[in-house]
Amino acid sequence: MSETPAGRERLQEQKDISELAQDVTDFLNKLDGIEYSVIVSEGFPLAYTGMDQERAETAAALAVDLATAAEIYIADLINEEINSVVVFVQSGRVISVSRSKGLLLLIEGQRKITEEATQIASSYLEGYRVYCPYCRHDLTLEIYKCPRCGRTIPFRSDVCPFCGRVVRFKKCPSCGRLITGTGRKVEYIRTGEAARIAALEGFIGGVILGSLGYIATMNPIVAIAAGVLGGSVIGMFIYRNAPREPIAKAPSTEEKKAESG
Repeated sequence: MSETPAGRERLQEQKDISELAQDVTDFLNKLDGIEYSVIVSEGFPLAYTGMDQERAETAAALAVDLATAAEIYIADLINEEINSVVVFVQSGRVISVSRSKGLLLLIEGQRKITEEATQIASSYLEGYRVYCPYCRHDLTLEIYKCPRCGRTIPFRSDVCPFCGRVVRFKKCPSCGRLITGTGRKVEYIRTGEAARIAALEGFIGGVILGSLGYIATMNPIVAIAAGVLGGSVIGMFIYRNAPREPIAKAPSTEEKKAESG
């Protein structure tokens, strides 16, 4: 019997889903704090990490039971659709079950990293992608090593879920340009603190120069002119040489179109 076009499309769709599921479990396997994970399709483990086949089948059954219980009891109680459920285990560990594209994703691990990994993995299965704004490298499932605690976390993290270090700005693993974890360009600005310091230093410098001008000439007009001009120059010099801090640059119209497309 020859294969029909609809049958070929179904096989290709299953292959694509299997590849996506494997991408996700490979990503989760690289993260610190994740004990195990399994992606379930029609009640059976499609891809898994941190366990063998037998345990994956048990975890798949658990995912189905938790999702079904959430739909029956919680969804009816609040009259809303439930896409994810979190069960607290012990010692800060949780089991998270979420639904994406007809698949169930179960992850067990430390609470903060599990919650963040669940969100990233679910959005990836839904088709959401994050790209470097310079080289278009896919950052969605990239990882990053926290410079403070050395743990491996998602590249998209703004804050390390283990030590709390702010890691919003990082280099693209492909082109090396500084970007945000959400794929934004970075620009540098001088902060309000730099402006306040420049104003204060300029004022002090102006007072000193004005005093010296008056001592030298005994002319108040010259003293005032020296203080104002000298203070302005000092303040401007300090402000222009003050360190600048990075901020996420707003996307251009072209970048918005590329993201929406």
